[in-house]
Amino acid sequence: MRTSTFSSLAARPLYVGLRRSSYGLRRLNGEDAWWISRAKAYAAQFSNAQPAMLEVLSNYQDDGTTEIEFTRPGSYQGSTNHMSFRRGNKLDHERALAAYDQAGVKAILQFEPGSADVGACFELAHEAFGRHPCVIGLAIDGEWFRTKESADQTGLPIPDADAREWMEQVLRFNPNWVLVLKHFEPAHLPARYRHPHLWFLTDSQEFSNQPAWLEDMGRWSAAFSGAPLGAQFGYPKDRAWWAKVPNPPVGLGQTLESAYPGYRMLLWVDFTANRVQFQPGL
Repeated sequence: MRTSTFSSLAARPLYVGLRRSSYGLRRLNGEDAWWISRAKAYAAQFSNAQPAMLEVLSNYQDDGTTEIEFTRPGSYQGSTNHMSFRRGNKLDHERALAAYDQAGVKAILQFEPGSADVGACFELAHEAFGRHPCVIGLAIDGEWFRTKESADQTGLPIPDADAREWMEQVLRFNPNWVLVLKHFEPAHLPARYRHPHLWFLTDSQEFSNQPAWLEDMGRWSAAFSGAPLGAQFGYPKDRAWWAKVPNPPVGLGQTLESAYPGYRMLLWVDFTANRVQFQPGL
């Protein structure tokens, strides 16, 4: 199941930007231009980087369901089991994606699927937003994959067969799109299945210092050698050490890219996006 060859790491696109969710920085949910300016300013600090947003479209609920943050498309005829549809959400994803289209910011659409069928979630996103040129792929946060069934409530490990099925679905939507699978433990992501369009994203946090964080990034690099990687960082629980880094988003991103070239997606989290500068003056 392992793809035998990958394109060179240096030839892969570099995406630099932000994670954005309706709950990460609520008071700025309506300020699309604010998010765009920071994503573009952040990406501008890296050579040939593309500004990007990881846009979280659904929220995991304690009963194991997922709350979809957009209206069910009239054309969608698939399953809605373990889903609810939220109306009047303050983060208007249609408006945001239209703004990204105009600004040249790329977007990856992420779900916290819970017990909902991942393929159905992806179909919903494609029906609702697939026409937007900013969209370059789909993602799930594995911490919220069938979480109610997991003993430690950190999600079930994603099987190779599921990853293959989702990857094939994504490529049917658009042969240029990517699939991003995220967790804070490598063991929760597919053990063997690899594809050039399959990215692995770590959102690990709660480190004692920067060297401990970088060591963990190295662990991911070793676990998924040759595969495209991404990192989400800047969590509030790590602020004690990252706040000491000059211009933390850029400083940490450059350190990571230099130490482990497989990291081609650098995302600062929304929870602290208003507490840092992405370039002087922003």
